Amino acid sequence: MARWLWAGFLFAGLTAFGQRFALPPPLQEVSGLYVAGPDSLWWHNDSGNRPVLYCTDGRGRLKDSLEVAVPNRDWEDLTADEAGRLYIGDFGNNTNARTDLVIWRLSANEARGPEAIPFFWPDQQAFPPAPRWRNYDCEAFFWQRDSLWLFSKDKVGRTRGHYRTKLYVLPAEGSHRMPARLMDSLDLKNRVVTGAALSPDGRRVALVGYDFRLVLGFIPWSRASVFVLEGWDGRGLRHLRVLRKHVSFLLPTQYEAIDWLDAEHLLIARERTRFTRQMAKVVSLRRLRPWRPRKPDPRP
Repeated sequence: MARWLWAGFLFAGLTAFGQRFALPPPLQEVSGLYVAGPDSLWWHNDSGNRPVLYCTDGRGRLKDSLEVAVPNRDWEDLTADEAGRLYIGDFGNNTNARTDLVIWRLSANEARGPEAIPFFWPDQQAFPPAPRWRNYDCEAFFWQRDSLWLFSKDKVGRTRGHYRTKLYVLPAEGSHRMPARLMDSLDLKNRVVTGAALSPDGRRVALVGYDFRLVLGFIPWSRASVFVLEGWDGRGLRHLRVLRKHVSFLLPTQYEAIDWLDAEHLLIARERTRFTRQMAKVVSLRRLRPWRPRKPDPRP
């Protein structure tokens, strides 16, 4: 709980700065965020970048970096447990063909090095599967009660008029390759899930997602939203109350990193694109609007 005692001070500082700030040059493809303290924001890039964690202060100024002795095949999200151990999700899977999905746990004992938690999707039978079944990419997870909760990124949702994120759960330790248990699913219109975080009280899950397309084949256009799932109890998604807030419209952005600052504010970040620079932004949850998900199919 100590982490959240200073959250109000952090938010006050960000508010004074304008509730948004630029990220340093190394974080051009930022995809993971963990808020460890008022001046300790930990970030990483996704595939094609060095296996490095970057620490900035509350205004985005680079303070430190930590090179991790494992590959960055496709790092997509970052979380931590109650002991402060970091978990790096190397589970990006754009082609749906990976068989080496892994989560890296960084122990407080640096001599031990990163610990691998290898896993697989038990409902995936082909690598890659037929195009209509390609929902085995992942860019979002969080830790809770000795478990890791993962949300899939649907690759073919637009053909169905909605995107389906599947919820899986996995033990937060284990050196043997194990299945991530499929729990439930949620259909989101025009949004792929690219980041997830658990609230300070453990009762709400925040998801960030976006839709990107070319209008008329050449005009870049996108929308991004934050979804807050209220009533989280680890039993699934369909009984939760879903609220939504738009965070970006028209500008071609890719928001892929998210974490809670306090009970009413989130910090999200976007990648650098041809039209926008890498930025972080505070999102207030005071004007969330109820949102009714599309009625899911009987199967997850």
